Amino acid sequence: MIVLAWFVLMTLIILFSFGFLGVTFWHWYKEGKAKRKAAATAAAASVQN
Repeated sequence: MIVLAWFVLMTLIILFSFGFLGVTFWHWYKEGKAKRKAAATAAAASVQN
């Protein structure tokens, strides 16, 4: 029973860690995408002028 509880606890901790990492990377990815889009827009504007 204790082994089962330990296993469940470890699984939850691992899932939580991966979930947190996933959310963090997703946030970075979206932020980077927005920055790249802004940079591309600025570059296009400077080319037109």
